[in-house]
Amino acid sequence: MNTIKDVNRMKFMKQYQSIDVPSFIEGKTLYVEQVKPNSKVRGWDCIKIDVRIMADEKEIQTSQGEHYKGLNTDKVFTLRIDKREDEDEYDFYNRKQHYQDLQNRIVTIEDDYITDAYIYNLNHLTIGITKLDYSSDVVESEDEKISNQSRQINHLNLFITFDVERFLEENNIMILCCHAYQGQKVARLNAMVVDYESKKVKGYFFIDVYVKNFDELPSKVLQLRGDFSKLVEDYQYRYTVSAKNDTYWKMIFESITFKPNTILPEESYTLTITDK
Repeated sequence: MNTIKDVNRMKFMKQYQSIDVPSFIEGKTLYVEQVKPNSKVRGWDCIKIDVRIMADEKEIQTSQGEHYKGLNTDKVFTLRIDKREDEDEYDFYNRKQHYQDLQNRIVTIEDDYITDAYIYNLNHLTIGITKLDYSSDVVESEDEKISNQSRQINHLNLFITFDVERFLEENNIMILCCHAYQGQKVARLNAMVVDYESKKVKGYFFIDVYVKNFDELPSKVLQLRGDFSKLVEDYQYRYTVSAKNDTYWKMIFESITFKPNTILPEESYTLTITDK
């Protein structure tokens, strides 16, 4: 039996998700805060290096259109270097000693060195790398314990990429209803992923579109229900976020254009924050 708990476990959506690490690192000056050379992840030996963002020149734009620069200055994230499968204990020990001496050094991460990235606790970041470049410059810093707050990366969701085209192509998306969210500022579509062959619901998620005033939308919006591919003519996608251990998924769209006779008779209708 397919339970509601099963439906909420949208783990399969992670296969469409990745983190744009080069974009996140761009414009940031990093230095080593602390090195933990004898770490383990799921029983595998690794080196963990906590780096602090000394300067952040990256300009980001939020979903509300607000621009920020320097938002993650003084934040901390973790670099992880795994022991190679063909690496003996002596060679890995030498690598650990090498990175142990990088305390307070300014470091750079080349794109070619990045292997993967992980997000945990919603906004904590770990980046897997094979190698780390460093300079002779040393940063003077106080030897303090890294706080949980300093590990909370601001607007990390903006650096998460989601292959929305492949997701929509490979899955049957059913729109259930549309209602107001966050007051009248968001039109929220309740949606689910359906497996027609097994007649099971694979997962449940939300599609959000920012609007000026939900109450001023055509009343037919409240009757939206059906297959996404049959209702939608075009869309402009922004990003996807997950929470609650990947049991809550939300996709943000800049706009969704519905086919004629879906909202308006014989006309397409675009759901968006601008007048169309």
